Amino acid sequence: MRDTRMEPAAGWIRRKPLIWDNYPVNDYANWRLFLSPVKNRDPDLGEHVIGLMSNPMKQSEISKLPLATIGAYLRDPKRY
Repeated sequence: MRDTRMEPAAGWIRRKPLIWDNYPVNDYANWRLFLSPVKNRDPDLGEHVIGLMSNPMKQSEISKLPLATIGAYLRDPKRY
């Protein structure tokens, strides 16, 4: 499967894009904690971007749970 959504962006900026994944940030709803695993990321995304950054919650310790799932995705996106 090819992630063609990144191809137009790469053409506009003349390089592979860097993705800022705004998960699991909760600054718009501090009372809400996002603890579910990362979902709906294409297994071929890494072939079309230069990197992926994540934006954690203000609650640093509890952010480790969803950030660990992003790490699992990045280690082996095809089997995630």
